[in-house]
Amino acid sequence: MTNSTIKYILNRFYISKKLNLLFIFMKKTHKILIISILFFLFLQKNTFAQGTIIPLGSDAYHIIDRLEIKSGRPYSIGTGLKPFLRGEVIKYAISLDTSRLTLSSRDRQDLFWLFKDNNEWLNQPEKPTTLMGNQEKIAFEDDDSVRKIGSQMEASGKNNRYVERKPILKYFYKTPANFFQLDKKDVHIRVNPILNVKYFKDTKDSNVQFFNQRGLELRGGIDDRVYFYANVLETQAGFAPYVNERILRDNSVPGANIYKNFGSSLSKRINGYDYSIANGYVGFNVTKHIGFQFGHGQSSIGDGMRSMILSDYGPNHLYFKFNTRFGKFQYQNLFTEMRSDGFFNGASGLEKKHLATHFFSYNVTKNLSFGLFESVMYGNRPNKGWDINYFNPIIFYRSVEYLNSSSDNVLVGAQGKWNFLNRFSLYGQFALDEFNLAYLFPKGDTPKGWWANKYAIQTGLKYIDVAGIDHLDAQIEYNSVRPYTFSHFSEYTNYQNSNQPLAHPIGANFKEFIAKVRYQPSQKLVIDARLIKILTGEDSSITSRSYGQIISKNYNTRPNEFGNFIGQGIRSDIMMLGLDVSYQLFHNVFADVHYFYRKKDSAIASRSQQTNFIGAGIRVNVANRRNDF
Repeated sequence: MTNSTIKYILNRFYISKKLNLLFIFMKKTHKILIISILFFLFLQKNTFAQGTIIPLGSDAYHIIDRLEIKSGRPYSIGTGLKPFLRGEVIKYAISLDTSRLTLSSRDRQDLFWLFKDNNEWLNQPEKPTTLMGNQEKIAFEDDDSVRKIGSQMEASGKNNRYVERKPILKYFYKTPANFFQLDKKDVHIRVNPILNVKYFKDTKDSNVQFFNQRGLELRGGIDDRVYFYANVLETQAGFAPYVNERILRDNSVPGANIYKNFGSSLSKRINGYDYSIANGYVGFNVTKHIGFQFGHGQSSIGDGMRSMILSDYGPNHLYFKFNTRFGKFQYQNLFTEMRSDGFFNGASGLEKKHLATHFFSYNVTKNLSFGLFESVMYGNRPNKGWDINYFNPIIFYRSVEYLNSSSDNVLVGAQGKWNFLNRFSLYGQFALDEFNLAYLFPKGDTPKGWWANKYAIQTGLKYIDVAGIDHLDAQIEYNSVRPYTFSHFSEYTNYQNSNQPLAHPIGANFKEFIAKVRYQPSQKLVIDARLIKILTGEDSSITSRSYGQIISKNYNTRPNEFGNFIGQGIRSDIMMLGLDVSYQLFHNVFADVHYFYRKKDSAIASRSQQTNFIGAGIRVNVANRRNDF
């Protein structure tokens, strides 16, 4: 094809010069790609920003879940793709607040909590409305007893959803949720401290178990076009023995990456790990339907307590995210750079690997939605960089793999959710790594249990306001992953980041049942109880042949071609019981009490283990992270 022909085609279909330049740059390097996209975005007009994301694990996710089930009104972009944007959450909350829906006073308090936590999207002049919408007005007292919502504020002409308080030293905590905030015509900024301090007493472990995390977060937006977020967390922690075993196995701390040993000068029993976690990104909205985000953080896909596709268990990673939303459809492209293992390899640093994903979701009706997922993990290229072929936003990755004559690791999946009777939500996921149809449903003399029939299944049910009791919510979930699922022949292509699984923390070769109850008897008090039972099969050692649980192992070390089953290897039965009680002293300031029991019965008696601890702590502007594995 000649240059004149190319120019004719471009002119014929009215493709702009800057888009043409963008495609030319894409053929060069990923660095030029990123620069080109940022330049392209800054030239756009009529953008519609939706703010920063809500950190994974926030109470906002449970609130949105409850409200969507109870109201029968779907969250605008579906709840399966996380994290949520703060602007989208407030848009949804206002739509419920101004509706004629019959919501309890406690549900209205949940809305009020969302308004306080995301108030950068409420400081624009608007017609005053009460939190009861068109129903009877009701007054709520904010966390610091400084301002009431009701007819008095409506008479004053102020926005009833935007709550102020008497600031400390004129500048700090002008509103309940933010240590410092700045609101100008074209800029908004929020700065908040992060603190998570906990201590535990274990009846089976003489060492002190503790968690001491401090940090700071910054978020903001400029011109309703650009938004940004950054946080840094410094942590020292001493874990239970079963967690220490996982750290030694994976050479990384759950949820983190590089670490060093920590020991206190006060006592030999106070020892553990010292590590830092950083998260930051910058986002742009090209139009009100299309947005980009570039940064370092996490993503999650699913409506369950676990995910068979992508979870927040592992450490943060570099990513570039492209979102398209219109009507009932959402389409996301995610391109990431991860680490092949947890070792620091001297001057060369940590070896890199890359994950590219497509996720498409569709709200079939207001109560029924489904999504399709595709990803490819690749690495160890000659230049150890991105493969530009995988940047195509709509192509099937398997076809690219064939085109490159490569053996990259492709994973496909699907998920669905059905809310019904304004009380229940039925959800599920399916992830397919590899299969042979003849061996998947064997007939006659065809052998069973082929090792490469690799897939994962999840099904679950949520029940809100159990037996008519307001804010008593229950959830059950079943997860099953075949041996060798998510694994590959190379550390550059297995479905992990820094030796930590990207989906379920167990990895593969397990069955799991979870039952959870969450009760909120008052606005400030939350009681969360959970029971988890896991059947899995372990390897005889970290370096021995693989029975399919540890994803980092080469699947070519398998002992059998056929006859594989869940639980093969050294059978282990794990039972966990957890109870968390949280009392909100002020907005996003919690006093926590924890009880945790874990018992592992192994076919090898020396591997059997028991953990039994009680603890307490203070948590500020951070979610409660659990090591439930």
